[in-house]
Amino acid sequence: MSMEWLGSSDLSDPDIVWHGRFDVENRASWIRRLTTYGSSHSNDEKKPLSVDWDGPSDPTNPKNWSNARRWSQICILGLIVLQTPLASSIFSPALDQIMSDFNIKSPVLVDLSLSAYVLGFAIGPLVVAPLSEVYGRLYIYHTCNILFVINNVACATSPTIWVLVLFRFLSGCAGSCPLTLGGGTIADVMEPEKRGRAMSVVAFGSVGGPILGPVFGGIIAERVGWRWVFGMLVCFGALTTATALVFMRETYAPRILELKAKRKARLTGDPGTVCTSLSNATLSERLRRAATRPLRLLLLSPIVLTLSLLSAITYGLQILLYISLPSVYKSRYGFTTTQSGLAFLGIGTGMVIGLLAFGIISDKVLVILAKQNGGEKKPEYRLPVMLWGSLLLPVGLLGFGWGAERGVSWGVPMVGNVVAGVGIYSVSMYLVDWAPQYAATMSASTSILRSLVGAFLPLSKDGLTTSLGLGWGITVLAGISLATWPATFILYTRGERIRDRFLIEM
Repeated sequence: MSMEWLGSSDLSDPDIVWHGRFDVENRASWIRRLTTYGSSHSNDEKKPLSVDWDGPSDPTNPKNWSNARRWSQICILGLIVLQTPLASSIFSPALDQIMSDFNIKSPVLVDLSLSAYVLGFAIGPLVVAPLSEVYGRLYIYHTCNILFVINNVACATSPTIWVLVLFRFLSGCAGSCPLTLGGGTIADVMEPEKRGRAMSVVAFGSVGGPILGPVFGGIIAERVGWRWVFGMLVCFGALTTATALVFMRETYAPRILELKAKRKARLTGDPGTVCTSLSNATLSERLRRAATRPLRLLLLSPIVLTLSLLSAITYGLQILLYISLPSVYKSRYGFTTTQSGLAFLGIGTGMVIGLLAFGIISDKVLVILAKQNGGEKKPEYRLPVMLWGSLLLPVGLLGFGWGAERGVSWGVPMVGNVVAGVGIYSVSMYLVDWAPQYAATMSASTSILRSLVGAFLPLSKDGLTTSLGLGWGITVLAGISLATWPATFILYTRGERIRDRFLIEM
């Protein structure tokens, strides 16, 4: 039968023609199209109703929220962030008690309970970041907060060291959530020129952990035992969880628009309503791409790999200091368990100074350099603060190591800890400014190497300081820290060129 009378536009339609013959299975579809040919024919091909922000001043856009509402979310995030480093360092002064309680002879085994927690920071982000970019940030925060409390209950009641190590690892996986999503939440609600200050507020939580954790941990462990250290974490985690459940809101723009599209679809009865910020991919495809994105960025982007290595070295040295401080001050200066907890005030004070400098100076440097270079706020403009601040970490390490080695007043290594703390927190918002929508993924990418090094480097602490002595052992670590400076300089001078050359499909 000739098909020419249907028109040339229909001859290419597979629902009507199949090798010049009628496709019997699609006969009903052909008859329907033939009888509705004309104006109604276009109705079958109507475009789906798209949903986007209602103009640049849409109040549902997190960037248009009032300052009070935006900063309230930042403060809640800082509270959630506080519990993660608090759990990392709070029972450092009680390691001797754990060795005695479980009859452990090797200090490496008890150090594993600290390393297992940090190892969770490497695994958790690989799950947390992809899920947050599909389901939004709010549900992930709530879920991980609840899991954090449950796992610390298990830590408090652990019958053996291996059970403690297991649940410390799971606590680390849950605790990695605010560290992974924090940069993304800041990018959701803040303009680039305000992100440095917001990061400082959030990072005060990570500073409060090293300051408050060992102090309270030493007092609690000495008076009522190490298990109540985890009891304190349970109480604090429950308070944080309740606060987030009541006051925290979704900030991830694609998720907000997706929910808006679903509400509009229910109201209009149009199931084709879609969010313009989402691709047409299915849920499984979006999850697959999101799950592989951190590893793709780490393996294919020289910038992400370089910053991951820099972050890994710095974080490993930070954890190494956390483990070393109690034993050094106990053995060299005769500090009690409570007093060794107070020794963390030095590095904590340095971190506060570093945060203030980063928050105030980084944003100003960004604005000044942008004005000098055509107004574009490039992520490389965050790096000058990191360049100069990172030199302080090896200086502080040398002061701590040799001050304790020579047996001078305990104030000398304490000052070294302050200087090292400033260097640790001379970080940048480089990756967040580079790709704000994928800030959680960027954080997950850097967390992989950082957490692996932070987990296993401290296990070599005793061997390094025993074979070389405390002074020379710390000198080696200071040299490793100093060797990272040229990489930061290359990123500052050539980062934009490298970004343009190695474009990674998100």
